[in-house]
Amino acid sequence: MSTKQPLRPVNQVEVDLLCQLARYNDILNESYDLETVLGKFLELLVGELGAQRGLVLLDRGGSVPEVVCSRGEGAPSDAYSHSVVHQALNGTPVLALDASTDLRFSASASLRRMNTRSILCVPMQRGGQVLGLIYLDNATSSGVFSPEHLALLRVLAGMVATAIERAYFYRRSVHEEKLAALGALLAGLSHELNNPLTTILCCSQILTQELKDPDHCEMAASIFRESTRCQSLVTDTLRACKRQPIPTKNLSLNECVMSVVHLCQAQFQRQGTALECELDPSLPELSGVREHLIQVILNLVQNARLALVDRPVGRVVVRTARRGRLVRLQVIDNGPGVPPAHLRQIFDPFFSTRGERGTGLGLALVSRVASEHGGTIQVHNQSEGGAVFTLEIPLGAFALQAGQEGEARVVVGAGVQRASEELEPALRVLPDQMAQ
Repeated sequence: MSTKQPLRPVNQVEVDLLCQLARYNDILNESYDLETVLGKFLELLVGELGAQRGLVLLDRGGSVPEVVCSRGEGAPSDAYSHSVVHQALNGTPVLALDASTDLRFSASASLRRMNTRSILCVPMQRGGQVLGLIYLDNATSSGVFSPEHLALLRVLAGMVATAIERAYFYRRSVHEEKLAALGALLAGLSHELNNPLTTILCCSQILTQELKDPDHCEMAASIFRESTRCQSLVTDTLRACKRQPIPTKNLSLNECVMSVVHLCQAQFQRQGTALECELDPSLPELSGVREHLIQVILNLVQNARLALVDRPVGRVVVRTARRGRLVRLQVIDNGPGVPPAHLRQIFDPFFSTRGERGTGLGLALVSRVASEHGGTIQVHNQSEGGAVFTLEIPLGAFALQAGQEGEARVVVGAGVQRASEELEPALRVLPDQMAQ
């Protein structure tokens, strides 16, 4: 005798709910463009649940989650209750029928300032990890959201979390394909560069010995030093492509900065842009690859200079300092800053803000070397104008040798962007002209 139970009839309310979930599912699966998908999702959600405003916040490693999408009207998109967000980040959904009388938020000055009444905030979780939050509020009416809305939003939050992970995976896949192509290209290029570099080295060494004028001798010596550095970078690239470890040693970050300043000073003077250094004399040595760090500093400084070409009074400051167990390098300019739409892509290979004039490889190199040294690279815009790039490297042993598998940690603004490193070895060498 069969033990199967007959299917019960589905009522109209359940049919409507399934149709509603299907609409959200269609939106979340129509594209890998996360910002566009989240915008359409939030627009539908705000309208159907009666919210005055809706936000999607993602945890990208900062002290507070980052607002990546907002819809509706009312308070600014960056204004929300930190008390509500903190509770939701701990994995607890928040439903407030009337925030003005809810004792949980009696001490919240932001809710009083925004005159918020109804609140619904649900964490988006995958595998026990909170990826972000969906935050809805209404400043005109209390009791807008119900326990049924909370139950629905918890289901939707899981669907959104899946869409976010899928978008991240797609971006990593594209990133890896670009790096694989770049690795093959640079492996061949490095091999071809060795022959002319050897000729330049030999000729510059002969010139250094034959020339009598001290200034000319110094110029020839500079050619020899920089050619040696290029040859070292080419050798490192070939090693990396063959999965061979790159030797490291203790070095002074301040000395690396001064080497770059010496290289760039003439270009800055011709452009009429000031290049200033604020170096911590007590900065301890760190373990790393000197040529790679010089290349990073050079790329950051050159990018800052290029951003100031049209500025009558341009200024670039290179600053070093110790921050606990980290050594920090900052390159600060008073230019126009990085367009907000580009902040999340600026470290991607082949992405350039300079059109055909840029290769889109300079800052990809910076990102690669930062992760290679176990550090992070951050970028944010100053309120008074200009961009700040911050490189932080931990003191101690070299964190990641070439050929090991791992994840690069790239911090953009307040957030974290993760990128697979399996196919990135060739980014260790890029010529100076590859600035963004």
